[in-house]
Parts: sequence; C-alpha cells; structure tokens
Amino acid sequence: MTNTIAVIEARAVLRAMLASLGYEYMLWQEWKEGFARWLENRMQSALNLSLNQGGGHEPFTCVSFYAHGAGLIDLLAKNDPALVNDLEGLFRHMDGLSH
Repeated sequence: MTNTIAVIEARAVLRAMLASLGYEYMLWQEWKEGFARWLENRMQSALNLSLNQGGGHEPFTCVSFYAHGAGLIDLLAKNDPALVNDLEGLFRHMDGLSH
C-alpha cells in the first residue's frame, strides 16, 4: 500500500505542475498505451519471453508514457485485479489517483 500512497502523492504534484491538457494527454497515453504494454508483457511473461522495457529509461520520450502506464496498471491490478476487466473503470481510477 505504501507504493500506492507514493504514486498518489506524486501524481497530485505532477497534475498541479502540468496544464490541464498536458495532464489529460499524459493520462490518455498511460491508459491506452500503458494497458497495451501491460497486456503485451503479461503475454510475454506467460511465454517466458523478455518483457518490453522500452521507455523505462532515459532519454525519456512519448514511449515512456507506455512504460509508466504499464507499471501503474500493474500496481493497480495487484490491489484490485478486476480493474483490468473494466477499461472505462480503469481509466476513471487512474484519473482519480491525482485528486
């Protein structure tokens, strides 16, 4: 649970720093591409293949949103596995983390 609290605090700071549209874009990319990356890595893991770690290290690019989104979704899924079966609910939950 400590990781979740740290994520919530960091996202609140980030949301305050970004313009509204910038935060919305980040959230959209984390949700859309992050979920795709999360799902890809679950399949890779099931097949004992290397995980896609692209975007997880400097230099940071738009692909970093994918890596961060996948990590965030993984954290949320560990706390509530049903979230990954409800994409709209997952989006709303991710959005609510920074409020």
